[in-house]
Amino acid sequence: MAQVQTIPGQIIPFVRNQDVDEDQDGSWVFFDVTHDGGVHDLFMAYEAESSRPLRVKIGEVEMWVSVAFGKPTSASVFLKEGTFDLGEAGTTRVGFKAVQEWPDIRAFSFVPEQHKSRSRRLHSNKSYFGNTSSDHIGKDMLQRSIRWNQSPTAITFSFEFGSENVGTDYEYQSISLQGKSVKFTYGEAHDCMTLNGDPIGDQYGGENFPEVTRIGEADVISSLALGLSTYNGEAAFHSIALQDQKTKQNKQRILVGSVLQEPTWIYDREKLGLNLWITSVCAPSNRPIARYGFTLSSDPTIDFDEKEFLVFWRWLVDIKSRTSKRRLTAEQVDDKMSPLRTFLIESFSNSTVAHVSRNEGWLYGTRYHVSLTYDVFSLLLCRMPGSDELKITFFLDGIQYDLSRFSRLEDVPLFRNDILAYAISSAAQDTDLLYQMGLFRKATPGADGTSKERELQPLLESGNLFSGDYKATPFARRAMVILAMAGLRKAGSTILTEESEGWDVYTLSAQKRGKNHPLTSYFMLTGASFVCMLVQTLIPILLCYRAITEEDSQLTWDTYCARIFFLFYAAFAEASSWGLDREERVVAWLCFFPEFSVKRLVWGRVINQASRIMTTVATIGLIQNSFTVFDVTLNSLALYYILNVDDDLVSTAALERIRNHQEEAYVTIKAKMALKYREPWFEDMHLPRIQELPSRYFLLVSRRIGHFSLLMLCGAIIYAIFVPWFVSKGGFDHER
Repeated sequence: MAQVQTIPGQIIPFVRNQDVDEDQDGSWVFFDVTHDGGVHDLFMAYEAESSRPLRVKIGEVEMWVSVAFGKPTSASVFLKEGTFDLGEAGTTRVGFKAVQEWPDIRAFSFVPEQHKSRSRRLHSNKSYFGNTSSDHIGKDMLQRSIRWNQSPTAITFSFEFGSENVGTDYEYQSISLQGKSVKFTYGEAHDCMTLNGDPIGDQYGGENFPEVTRIGEADVISSLALGLSTYNGEAAFHSIALQDQKTKQNKQRILVGSVLQEPTWIYDREKLGLNLWITSVCAPSNRPIARYGFTLSSDPTIDFDEKEFLVFWRWLVDIKSRTSKRRLTAEQVDDKMSPLRTFLIESFSNSTVAHVSRNEGWLYGTRYHVSLTYDVFSLLLCRMPGSDELKITFFLDGIQYDLSRFSRLEDVPLFRNDILAYAISSAAQDTDLLYQMGLFRKATPGADGTSKERELQPLLESGNLFSGDYKATPFARRAMVILAMAGLRKAGSTILTEESEGWDVYTLSAQKRGKNHPLTSYFMLTGASFVCMLVQTLIPILLCYRAITEEDSQLTWDTYCARIFFLFYAAFAEASSWGLDREERVVAWLCFFPEFSVKRLVWGRVINQASRIMTTVATIGLIQNSFTVFDVTLNSLALYYILNVDDDLVSTAALERIRNHQEEAYVTIKAKMALKYREPWFEDMHLPRIQELPSRYFLLVSRRIGHFSLLMLCGAIIYAIFVPWFVSKGGFDHER
């Protein structure tokens, strides 16, 4: 048995002789490899006329992957064949076995992960970082990587209650009431709930005159009464009062009623110190609503009261004991839910026990649900009974995030948390990705006969991903980062490059050099952006200078009218561009991608805003110094053409390359990163790199620039209308 010591780049001869141990049938060839422990890359030098793969054993474990399946014509080149964990430092038995025939192997080499050069590691990510030096890359990525908050900053607890007898024909919806019109039809129970005209439940039940209530964006529930109805034990509530969270003023009550069994729980926001949200509803076909879902979330503006929370908990335990199919007593239910109660009290009260590091968060779940909390994001995924369909409840910094409201890029506010929330919620709707990440398993046939009360289900325990308890784990951060980047990539491939609107040459030139952006394209776009910058900043100045230095002529009536018309046109054009245009949204989104330079993206916005102001000033100067209709028309149109020259250099081919790269990166995350982040050797440095959206970016928002430009144009209009009547030099030529 050969014993070799692996050092970086050391070559191990592959010789099948008396120094190498073979098993009894001669199919496995083994080496004893002494190493310092950890993950190693396997390099092999061989040649073969056809594909002759080998199986690999590390210790007593046969690896899933095969090696040496290429067809190299020379054995002088070492090829990387895979990455393997050799375990703790010491001696590990490594074996090779031919699937059919042996290739002609000259040697192999294990390269320890910790001895890889920094430039070598970054070279593998060249498509992201370009061909710059490793030191520069390290500093740039350290400065630009997103800064995650102390985790978690907002705790949520979602629970459902009500009858479990919903049958097979039912309707289950994740809902958000903020910004919607709501109407309840009710009697002894809740027959129907209507959101923005869409009914859920029995539309023909109820014995009342329903009333529509418009719930504002800032409205929160200040109080309501919860319990089971006397009709058939369905979930119900009444006495909902709303409060405007901005003004702190009490608003109208929502007209909804029911007859509740004992016990009931009266929620009071000020007493409990938590916000309560209605997040889901489940109704059997043509029957009253059976189950409601609620979420409690922390709120830094009010103080959490542990005693009031225990009152709620006793009520919840009693309700679960009544509705569970297991027919458990309240004491048994309380015993099963006691770890969750302790965790929630520590978290809501901001206990030091619940504090976790910046690299940790909360990740726990059962076969019916997964709760993921990190940074300001809280994600709850629930499996529908009897199927693999998942429902999402998402909270951003303790406030419910309406997935239906922010369904398009144009609807998302340009803030770090809002963009990442959109990305995470978008990725969470990809069930294949969630299964790949191990957050869910496929539904087990026949396993839905037990109670669906998720608080009574045993917590999952699967290696490091799910610990089976409520302890903080770094896998929460890893899972959230992967979901965030997957969502960014998914949106990048479907939204950012759907059309050329919003893209300009400055945006394209902000790509870093790499596989997707070769050197020739990089320098060509850099040169084009430099020329555009000169055209957009210097040409308006030169035109205005030439017009001012030319000799004045007599003003005519037709020129007088043309001046006023074009100034009004410029003012209306400026007013129509108020707000955040598509270009700003594209730039804000691209700032998160590591293959784009944030500095160059922001610099492109600076040039655009500067040229916007210069165009306004030059338009006023040229029009006031043009004394023929022909000059007024050509000068005005020329300036607005100059304003858009950077947009005209955007090619469809360049956008197609970006779209293809986004799709490829998304598939890589889904097929590779979603699996590898669970491996013992995985480190946080391998996570997708998300850049930070600079706060100074919002100082460049168009609205302020637009206000300034419009103010100047309004002044120019007044000047153009009245001054010629009082200035003799600018008097009218009546003969013309």
